[in-house]
Amino acid sequence: MKNSASGRTTWRAALAAALGLVAVTSHAGFQQGSPSASAQALGGAFTAKADDSSAIFINPSGLSQLGFGEASLMYSRPLAGLSGVSLQQGALSAAVPLGPDWTVGAGAWTFDASGLLSEKEAILGAAYKPSPRWAVGASASYLSHSYSVSGDALASRDPVFSGATSKAGVGLGVGAMFFPRENLSLGLSGRNLNRPNLGLASKDIVPMEVRTGGMLKLSRFSVLADIGVRDAGSDVADGRQVNWALGGEWQALQATREQPSLVLRLGLNAEQIGGGFGLNLGFMRVDYAFSLMESMLSDSFGGHRLSLSFRFGSGRDADSVKPRAAAMPRREAPAANDPFDYYQRAGSIR
Repeated sequence: MKNSASGRTTWRAALAAALGLVAVTSHAGFQQGSPSASAQALGGAFTAKADDSSAIFINPSGLSQLGFGEASLMYSRPLAGLSGVSLQQGALSAAVPLGPDWTVGAGAWTFDASGLLSEKEAILGAAYKPSPRWAVGASASYLSHSYSVSGDALASRDPVFSGATSKAGVGLGVGAMFFPRENLSLGLSGRNLNRPNLGLASKDIVPMEVRTGGMLKLSRFSVLADIGVRDAGSDVADGRQVNWALGGEWQALQATREQPSLVLRLGLNAEQIGGGFGLNLGFMRVDYAFSLMESMLSDSFGGHRLSLSFRFGSGRDADSVKPRAAAMPRREAPAANDPFDYYQRAGSIR
């Protein structure tokens, strides 16, 4: 009996800690934003950048910026080293250009809190860019979360879990990007606009999230800012939250004028500060992010996130991009052994 009671206490303590972290870290509760390391390193200021395949999670219109097919894998350890709780997050995403105007994408991510709480999302989306000045996109997500209560007989008898221990629903998203000048981009996105209810015994709304942001490029340095509102509805207590994020990117080493070989990043928001880097290696890109939560500076080793992205396919035909190809001078073909061939060609058609 003593061991059983001790087991229940440990289980409940771990679950309470995991659920508490879910509420404040923006790594779960379907609050993860873009599961890319570059977004994390920028503090989440990604709405107006959204230039990799993970854009499908936060601003699907950003997929239109991809010049080639791209696949990305991400692994994250939020709050690594926190005693008694193990948080893990993984994601994959892919996007493929279809002609000069359309790009389609898909992705999936999963979050696990000590094996007690699991959240998953599978998403499909598309972006349409009829003009160099603007693009739009839309997405649909299958959301699910589940609780593991088999290790605690008392929890298993809890009325909350009497009907089921898991629930799923569908979330709808949209996005738009505007490029008023060559060095300025603006973004707007909405996630879970239909506020899906994933409650077990009572209402548990996934809040609608609306974000807007901007990115200004100043020579080799870019400044990014986002502001967002999460709103679960008027019938949910404390259902509205306003958040912000600021970030900066420095092109530390350049292989070409358009695409740097090494990018250094810094970012912060209301809860954490962090940074990271991006390294372009020909057909592969490596992104890393590190973050520290203000409320847990002494309790963990911070959060770590690593993304590996790979390009594939022959890319868009620059001559078929009607509005832009006519206005841009044709470039000489890069040398066959140039490892940054992909990024030069991709930059020439964005």
